[in-house]
Amino acid sequence: MRRVEFYCTRGSPSFIFDGSTITSRGVGGAEYGFITVTEEMASRGWEVIVYNQPPNGAVKINSVQYIEVEKFDLQAKHDIFVLFRNPMPQITKVDARRRIFWSCDQFTEGNYQ
Repeated sequence: MRRVEFYCTRGSPSFIFDGSTITSRGVGGAEYGFITVTEEMASRGWEVIVYNQPPNGAVKINSVQYIEVEKFDLQAKHDIFVLFRNPMPQITKVDARRRIFWSCDQFTEGNYQ
């Protein structure tokens, strides 16, 4: 099975969501697109893990696993790693076959050098 891991840097209030947030308090367009893409990937056979701030702790919704960002293992080998929206200071330490930065905002936050 192909595995993709999405990382949402801790700290931004917009990263407090999981797949059920769409029908509870609602989400912004970036988060809605994120949830839609991850659920579609899962429906096509990908193992999808999201490291963010799920509002009620770790949970699996629509075949997407949401896990607290602190549980991301920098020491592990990753297949596909997607950094979503904000910079990650330790990005160079992520051992991944592919590293992708996904920005869906007109202006991104932080330093990306």
